[in-house]
Amino acid sequence: MKFWKKLLVSPTDTLKDTISVLHKGGYRIALVVDKHNKLLGTVTDGDIRRALINKLTMKSQITRVIDRKS
Repeated sequence: MKFWKKLLVSPTDTLKDTISVLHKGGYRIALVVDKHNKLLGTVTDGDIRRALINKLTMKSQITRVIDRKS
């Protein structure tokens, strides 16, 4: 059961990239991992909405919105 691999994004990915992962994964969460697959944080569809409300662009790096507490 490796469904979680569909949820992975890199810290250098953009909001647009992450939205695509959220859509394809169907779990409303993306896992931000480093090159060794160490978890750096999570991103939810709500995090993306708040980022867009706060005027970030679709080209902004996801590190600007990740939740590092999860």
